[in-house]
Amino acid sequence: MLLLMAMPLFGVSVDGQSVRLESTFYETVILRAYASEVITVNAEAKGFTLSKIIPGDAATKGVAIEALVSVEDNSIRACFDGTTADATHCHAVGKDRDFTITGAANLQQFSMYQGSGQATIHVTYFRQAGK
Repeated sequence: MLLLMAMPLFGVSVDGQSVRLESTFYETVILRAYASEVITVNAEAKGFTLSKIIPGDAATKGVAIEALVSVEDNSIRACFDGTTADATHCHAVGKDRDFTITGAANLQQFSMYQGSGQATIHVTYFRQAGK
């Protein structure tokens, strides 16, 4: 499966005392799915498996830059900024929802929690095709 991801490239211009961030053009990045996993989430905060984000062939083929996440069985709490997910913090993500996370650093600092049972999470990892 190929996904196209348009990534803006920015330039910074300084005018007196103000700084403007200007989009110069978009680069198309083709993504290819290369790994997946199923994670059972319960009352212990969990993240993604590091060896899925940074696989053994990362030096030649690259790391994960996006993940498609599907939530089944129960809702979860999801933190994207390095905060450890718990029953009261972070975003509530409902059962039968899908979302994507972009950026290797964001994938590494992601955590999720389910405090009233368990949820099954299906994850597919993508990296830049052609590496």
